[in-house]
Amino acid sequence: MVIVCFLLGLCVAGFAGFVIGRKATKPTSDIPVLSTEIVPTIESEGKLDAAFSDLRGDHAKKALMAFQEVQSSQPGLYGIDFLVGYAAHFAGEPALARQSFLTAVGKKELNEESEAMLALGDLSKDGVGASGAFVSDPVAAAESALRHYASRRPLDPRAYYFCAEMLRAKGSYRSAGELMAKALGRTDPRFDARLIEAKMTLARLQNEPPKEAPSLSSVTSLDGPGALAAAYAAFTMKRSEEGILFLERASEFYPGILFTELMKDQAFDEFRTDSRLREFLKKH
Repeated sequence: MVIVCFLLGLCVAGFAGFVIGRKATKPTSDIPVLSTEIVPTIESEGKLDAAFSDLRGDHAKKALMAFQEVQSSQPGLYGIDFLVGYAAHFAGEPALARQSFLTAVGKKELNEESEAMLALGDLSKDGVGASGAFVSDPVAAAESALRHYASRRPLDPRAYYFCAEMLRAKGSYRSAGELMAKALGRTDPRFDARLIEAKMTLARLQNEPPKEAPSLSSVTSLDGPGALAAAYAAFTMKRSEEGILFLERASEFYPGILFTELMKDQAFDEFRTDSRLREFLKKH
């Protein structure tokens, strides 16, 4: 009996050890796996910045070359095929744009954007669709693709913008206007290029505080960022009356919603106790 109990105990202990061992080794699937996603190198990052700058400056061919250089050095970089296609579309290279968008779709990278751009390209190809088949109504197909794009990218106004421009070209001005209104409604003022440029100016001034304020006589010659910089300098020098005049000048360059957002910037926090600034902000 003692021997039997001893053997039974060994079996129980062995089974318990087996269970504990399995529990100890099981969580291997829960161990986080480091991402293998490719990120831009410092060189690629610089070329991407230059390419986006060229796109904004309407230099699509230069942007295309820069994107292609990144594509050559880092072909696995997420979205690079779409970016090559996007620049090629505006550079007047439809064949390259088409192939690049198809590659992006094949990789399942920025599918909605790529398919919408393919549909837009089909408008000038006598009704031949992305698959090579004839499309009876390429306008309807493009509109459908763009609406799908808009539904999947709710914060991106480009889908509505492209669709509106397409309808304008076809003479559908009322529908185009409605879609432009939608595009405007989806545009976040915090990411407007003019606002970002203004905030860049303020950030530079915060980093290197001005030692003097521009002469008030120069107010009419200043552009938006220049007037904003002059206002900041004037407030720093405790010349708030001049600061308000410079802000009035700056407000002429920014639509109401953008200027209101700009006046919330942290750079002006230290001056908010100034009575003149408080009165000015009540109007904006």
